[in-house]
Amino acid sequence: MSVVKITIFVKSMEEMTCAEMFSAEMTLAEMTMAETTLEETTSADMTLAEMTSGEMTSVEMTSGEMTSGEMTSAEMTSGEMTLVEITLAEMTLAEMTSAEMTLAEMTSGEMTSAEMTLEEMPLVEMTSAEITLEEMPLAELTLETMVITEVIEIIPLYGEFSVIKTLDVNGLIARLAHVVNKNLRNDVLKISMP
Repeated sequence: MSVVKITIFVKSMEEMTCAEMFSAEMTLAEMTMAETTLEETTSADMTLAEMTSGEMTSVEMTSGEMTSGEMTSAEMTSGEMTLVEITLAEMTLAEMTSAEMTLAEMTSGEMTSAEMTLEEMPLVEMTSAEITLEEMPLAELTLETMVITEVIEIIPLYGEFSVIKTLDVNGLIARLAHVVNKNLRNDVLKISMP
């Protein structure tokens, strides 16, 4: 009986070509990206680390790899978020509407008198606005009916507004509240400061 000597040459992964590798029999762990082209590997077999951003869908992309067009609102940064998604802390005053701003977030210069109470708005920063007697009981009061210790000055302005100058607004209101006629409670006074 004759003896046949068989020598088996085993190629390493580095020596094998893609033609010698059978992707159906090999797992991704056995194939390196250097030996396998993207065309030979389907996206289902590839991990995110192996896929390039150009071949990744937005579902597979991380927020770092996604562009703003592909990012969802949850992945967007505050710079890319819409006003609906921006919190008050991230919004600038220019982006905030008065309905979204609280008095604490608005500066007195940006607040309208309709949104401010007399206690929250210094007289010098008040704009011409309608103030009810409950808020500022000054309607149709003359100097003769005012019982106050401070010296105040009421100057007619354009026939519709009056300029009221005083250092103690709250004290003035407290004193005027005692001398307001009951039947003037529903009247409205408009004031303006220069």
